[in-house]
Amino acid sequence: MSHLIYVDNAATSWPKAPTVPQAMSDALTGEVGNVGRSSHTASIAASEIVYQGRVTNQKLLPYVHRNKIIFTSGATESLNIAIQGSVEAGHTILVSSVEHNAVARVIHHLSFKGVTYKKLVCDASGVVDLTDLKKKLEKERISLVVITHANNVNGAINPIQEIASMCASYGAPLVVDASQTAGEIELPTVEYGAICFSHHKGLLGPPGVGVMALVGDFAPRPLLFGGTGSNSESVVQPSLTPDAYESGTLPIASIHGASSGIEYVLEHWDELQRTRKEAHLLLYDLLVEKQSVRILTPKEKSVSVLSLAGEKTVLDEIALLLYQHNIAVRGGFHCAPWAHQHFGTDHSGGTIRFSVGPTTQKSDIERIITVLEDIR
Repeated sequence: MSHLIYVDNAATSWPKAPTVPQAMSDALTGEVGNVGRSSHTASIAASEIVYQGRVTNQKLLPYVHRNKIIFTSGATESLNIAIQGSVEAGHTILVSSVEHNAVARVIHHLSFKGVTYKKLVCDASGVVDLTDLKKKLEKERISLVVITHANNVNGAINPIQEIASMCASYGAPLVVDASQTAGEIELPTVEYGAICFSHHKGLLGPPGVGVMALVGDFAPRPLLFGGTGSNSESVVQPSLTPDAYESGTLPIASIHGASSGIEYVLEHWDELQRTRKEAHLLLYDLLVEKQSVRILTPKEKSVSVLSLAGEKTVLDEIALLLYQHNIAVRGGFHCAPWAHQHFGTDHSGGTIRFSVGPTTQKSDIERIITVLEDIR
């Protein structure tokens, strides 16, 4: 079988940054204990890894205080805390029409607890209509706005900086799902709210660790309670950040690996983005030229996520044959039913999603097109 052509980086990146395995091994095999549980050298070593992890993540969000960079198990947990911890019965949430289930399922769950949500108008690409956002902020009493930075189905980028400024002017906290943008484009400046992301996608890090970066005085209620290594004499959860949100044992090895991934991405930023962009545009152009398919992705103002729509039976067969040729794509709904309802692909089995990475080569793209031509 030919070598694996991996174009499923929107699900998780592969390969990871070359520095990640060694960093994780160092944390697992070195004299590293638990954070804040004692003052012996192994505990201090663990605390240093976590502290440096916050400092490294701060390079992505320099305006966020390091103690408000909260480590979680990933973007899903971050979004759950930020959303569930900041609303209650009687509150209203504004949300885009194309959110991932890490947002949509949380909001659906809250709707049974007296929380109302209203979807914002989006254009054909799934980009939020700023006029509709302003109108709703003016007319409604909004407790929270939740919007993805870039859509995980078609890659379209929202004008998140303008959205953040508008929300701030109306005093509405903004929670940004930056899962598809962290490591690929600059993260936005939010005045009040949270930015949530994981490390295993564009940041080329390991799974199992993410960040909820709190901005301004946005302080959602913690959802998890337990040992933090601080105030251990009390049964009351600490109120200070980051301890309030980091109960239990942190994934120290993963945090160390994630930090090395960030350092690698920042050091090689221009090269990684150029390679990724070239592969994405080449795939886009060749699909337009050679395939009679509907491409949901806008050519401009998108991250490197490209979705093809069509009849379900055709898509299923294409995906299966791509797998048989050792080409890793993702078919189906990509955990985003709202987005597929918006794009009109919910009754045809979703889409086939290609998401290139910074190591995707021209020869990989040409091989994909050749296989698609053979299938056709």
